[in-house]
Amino acid sequence: MGSLDSKESPANNPGLHSPPDEATKGYIMQQTMFRIKDPKPTLEFYSRVLGM
Repeated sequence: MGSLDSKESPANNPGLHSPPDEATKGYIMQQTMFRIKDPKPTLEFYSRVLGM
């Protein structure tokens, strides 16, 4: 397990625990798909921004 100071912690990912915007409060994303050609250069984006 990572420490609380790791890049995966909620403190380093404010979108993970911020309150929902009133305009989109009832929206639910059920599924999506991203098509990529080379995952190595985009690993940081997919892991940090999208939480994958």
